[in-house]
Order: sequence, then structure tokens, then C-alpha cells
Amino acid sequence: MRERIGGHIFQLLNADHVAGWEHLYFAALNALRAFQDGRNIAERLDIEILLYASCQDQISRAFTLVGLTPQTTRVALIVLTDSAEEAVEAIRRATPLLGVPDDSVLEIDGEKFQRLMEVFSVSEEELEAVAGSKKEEASALTSLVVERCALLAVHR
Repeated sequence: MRERIGGHIFQLLNADHVAGWEHLYFAALNALRAFQDGRNIAERLDIEILLYASCQDQISRAFTLVGLTPQTTRVALIVLTDSAEEAVEAIRRATPLLGVPDDSVLEIDGEKFQRLMEVFSVSEEELEAVAGSKKEEASALTSLVVERCALLAVHR
């Protein structure tokens, strides 16, 4: 895969445990900041992204929560490059290995909603406090997961 991506830093995650594109964006951003500030746990940026995406500071637990398994059928790909053009090219080269690109795997439906609540230990009370209505619950859940990921830096 690394050759296909063109040497860029990347991470593959179980898309069923990803709470939207914002979750991916902030995991990558927090990992980059951790490296810039010397607060990183992992020696490699791709693993640091995994830690932030999982909201965990233990690599083995992070892999268990958001990593790929033989049963994984929906994959989220994060690629860090210097330009949008390089990212598009890296994704184009990865496509034959991963299948047809489909951003809908990041959307939160009813089944995924419940799974994310469990994976990230979000309580009904927390969700109710953040969501203004049933209609806003998916967005609220994404916010809570992103917040948990950001708090990882505080717990270090």
C-alpha cells in the first residue's frame, strides 16, 4: 500500500468506527500538532493519527477500536500530502487495492450510530446535553467523539 500511496503518510481505519469526515480531520490535525509540539506518544505520525482517531493512548487498544480486521468491509483512508493534487493522486493509486471510493461510509446511520456510542463510550445523558433534538443527534455524536479525541492530549 505504501508504494501505491507514493510514500505519503497514510492511515487506514475501520469506517464503521469513524464519526464522519470531521473525526478524521481532527484526528490528523491533533496528531500533527502533537508531533510539532513534541507531545506525540507514537514514533510515527500514522500511528499517532490512529491514537487520536481512537481517543486512546495505547496503540493496541487503538487498533482494536478503529483499526482494520479481516472482517472490515468499509475502510476510511487518511492521506497526508503537501497538496490537494498529491492527495487526489495518492487516493487514485490506492483505489485498486481498496475498492470504489465512497464517502458515504463516513455517514452515520442508525446502526452505526449505536456502534459509535458503544465504541467511544458516549452516554445517552451526554448526547442529550449536546443534541438540541433527535434530528441533531448524529452531529452531536460527531462533536462528542471529536472532543474525546482532542482531550487525549490533555490526558498525556
